[in-house]
Amino acid sequence: MQSIIRNGVAWLALAGAALVAQADTVARAIGGTSIQVPVPPGYVEVTDPRLLDFARKTTPNGNRLLAVFVSQADDERMRAGFGPLMQRYFMLQTSRRAEAAKLNPSDFAQVKAAIRAQMPTTSERVLPGVNKDLRNNLQDEAVQAEVKSVAGDGVFLDTDTAIGFGMRGEVKVTAAERSETTEMGSAGVTALARGKLVFFYAYAIASDLDWARGEARSWAAQLERANR
Repeated sequence: MQSIIRNGVAWLALAGAALVAQADTVARAIGGTSIQVPVPPGYVEVTDPRLLDFARKTTPNGNRLLAVFVSQADDERMRAGFGPLMQRYFMLQTSRRAEAAKLNPSDFAQVKAAIRAQMPTTSERVLPGVNKDLRNNLQDEAVQAEVKSVAGDGVFLDTDTAIGFGMRGEVKVTAAERSETTEMGSAGVTALARGKLVFFYAYAIASDLDWARGEARSWAAQLERANR
């Protein structure tokens, strides 16, 4: 979703509002349980309500957005009145359906098994729904987006409390009557923290997928330590 966020927030950033807050961890409530969320090193949390609203509109309808983290370099660009590059950023979400549930290790093992089983068909199965949500959520925005393709890139992490998987795809973004198709990559982690499901996504240009995997793997280990 790199191009979606990058093009969508560029015009918002020009307003020069207070955009981000910096911390080592942030607390988030999921179904009444407080989770300590690590902030990736060198990144800051977006707090500007307009940017967060746009990010929510690019979040799957079945998930709830918890946080967006941008690089300190993009933070500096926004504070100077320029649009962020958004070549590397992170999004944190949770499942609306599972938010009230308290999962045990056995439950999470079933979640991991389901993810592995669904990986080969995920792109064909979810693409129509993803694009329908984007059309509905962005209909009043100056930016329109369509995911042209998406495919799994394999599991890169599997522990008792986390599973990580890579994704590659193409996103078409239309803004100001101009269209751009960008090849993107992401490394996603589905993790269990204090009985709650947490989804962490590291987004980057497709050639940086190895970086995204490394960041997601490191974040999952930090999440486990922060919530023991």
